[in-house]
Order: sequence, then structure tokens, then C-alpha cells
Amino acid sequence: MKTIHSKLILAILLIPAFLLTGCKSEKLNYDNIEVHSHNDYVQANPFYGAYNAFTPSIEADVYLVDGDLYVAHLKKELVIVPERTLRSMYLEPLKKEWDKNGGKPYSDGTPLWLMVDMKRDQHASVSRLVEMIETEGYLPMFDVENNPNAVKLLVTNLPDIIENHQEDFPEWLYYDGISNMTLSEKEASKVAMISDKATIYTEWNGEGEMSSEDQAKIKAAIDAAHKIGTTFRLWDFPDCPAAWEMSVKLGLDWINTDKPAEAVAWLKAKRGK
Repeated sequence: MKTIHSKLILAILLIPAFLLTGCKSEKLNYDNIEVHSHNDYVQANPFYGAYNAFTPSIEADVYLVDGDLYVAHLKKELVIVPERTLRSMYLEPLKKEWDKNGGKPYSDGTPLWLMVDMKRDQHASVSRLVEMIETEGYLPMFDVENNPNAVKLLVTNLPDIIENHQEDFPEWLYYDGISNMTLSEKEASKVAMISDKATIYTEWNGEGEMSSEDQAKIKAAIDAAHKIGTTFRLWDFPDCPAAWEMSVKLGLDWINTDKPAEAVAWLKAKRGK
């Protein structure tokens, strides 16, 4: 019996290592991705729901109406009351926290990006946003040139402005672009994020495994964004833990979600914090 037992142990020890480890799951790096609160204004608690979860990026859509920026995704959803302006819903609450934290967005030093999606009249809308920032006391909050803790303000839905009219706007303003833009080195330096619709690359619905071909297409787009020094996000992507895991596997820089607090908690748990 001892001889048989010894031979069995020896046989196990001689099994090739790849057969013993082949079923191990891929080790993923959860430190290279952050959470983006997409369409944040539709949350039950706009701004503060994401902010209180220490979400690093928050997005609001706006329409320019009678000289002010009102928060809504569709024109038919517009409610023209002071409580629905970008100022009331985002700029003022953010300034309150900024002042409380002594000139930084979060008390623990977590950086914050604020993205504003200009749904129409893009050039005029950006001009009005810049005017508000510079004349209503918000500039120190976004002055990344002079304060490394400043909030990075991005505007999106502006391919023509990014490629042709950046010189119309101040250096502290950043942009969210799309793939396949023709950008000079200077223009690319102001594009902090590239955002594409997920269905450009895949029809994956969050169940099972995404095809290797679709994964390769997305990874190529991510690599192209990284080569010009920017980050990459997919919107209209499935929004569940399986999709968040896939976002990490693909190497995306952002988990695009309508569940910011849940996604931040999930990512924190994955990081073991």
C-alpha cells in the first residue's frame, strides 16, 4: 500500500502545471477603472446620490433656454424652473462641498470630473457655461491650471468645437470626444475622455461571454485613445455587475452606470477596500 500511495503522490507532482492552473480565473486589475455617473440628474437624489458615494465622474445633460442652462435629457422633459438649472442642481451643491472641504471636491482628496452634455445649440451653450463659471464665482473650483485639486470640467456632444473651435474657449475647459476624430497634439491634450456608443462595437447584452472579435474591436479603440493620452468610455453598455466586470476585463477606463452608488461599492469591494 505504501508503494502505491507513494506512486500516486509522485504522479500528482508530475502533472503539468498548466493542467492544474488552467481553470483559474483571469486576474483583473480593478485599480485602473473608475465610475462615471451617466445621466445623473435622473437619480432619485441628483448630484448628492453620486457625490455621497465618492463617485469620480458625474454627468448632466443641459438645454440652453432664455439664457440659462436647464437640466434634461430630451427637450420634452424640460421644466423651466430655477430648481432645474445646472446652477441649482450641480454648481451650487458642488461649490458648497468645495468650500466645506477647503478647496477640493472630496474631503479625502478623491478627484472629481463634471461632464456637461450640450444637447443643442452647442457653441452658444458652451459660451454660456463659460460665462457662468467666470462671472458667478465658480472659476476657482474648475481652475485646473492653478489648483491640482480643481474639478475637471468636461463638455460633450461637441465634435465640431473640438476639431475647429477650441480656441474660442478657455484652457481650463476639457472635452469628451468620439473615436476617429482628427486631432492635433494640442487638441488631443484637451480631450480628457473618448466616449462611444457600445453598439458600434458589440451587441453583447451582459449575459454569457462577449465574443473575442467584439472584445478585440473594443480593446483596439481603447488602445487608440490611450495612445493620444486620453481615457475611453462606452455608453449604452449593459449596466450590471457582469458588465462592470467585463469593463475591467476589456481595459475600459470608466464603468458607465446609472447606479453610481452600487457601482462604487462593487468596485471598492473588488479592490478589497
